[in-house]
Amino acid sequence: MAIAAGGQHNLALKANGTVIAWGNNGNDQTAVPVVLSNVVAIAASGFHSSALQHPQESLYIKDAIVSEGDSGKTSVLFEVGLTSPSTRTVFVQYRTADGSAKSTRGDYVSTNGMVTFLPGQTKKTISVTINGDKRLEPTQFFFFC
Repeated sequence: MAIAAGGQHNLALKANGTVIAWGNNGNDQTAVPVVLSNVVAIAASGFHSSALQHPQESLYIKDAIVSEGDSGKTSVLFEVGLTSPSTRTVFVQYRTADGSAKSTRGDYVSTNGMVTFLPGQTKKTISVTINGDKRLEPTQFFFFC
């Protein structure tokens, strides 16, 4: 929470990230946009008001579990998403990285690329090929970077 004082107006940043304003509105300095949210800082001066918003979207990749089998290839789809829609295009570069599953041993096919979220999009998929084998192995995993 914060308060900022301008020449003839005031701003208050509420705990929920919204802003309220009051005082002289001769230059629209108290005209708070209805869509203004997720604010982390405010400032006021003689003839203006400013608000700094925290980016609203964050990225996630959902886990996937598959039985690799004794032979053949299995494609596994991983859901990649934004927690909220963005108003701009978001580019996400990715690559797989070995954990207990090793691409050099043939457990899976290492992959890399870019996922593009156009404004408003929130979900995409990444495909990774898992190779079956007859080795007795514990549960294996790999990472996305």
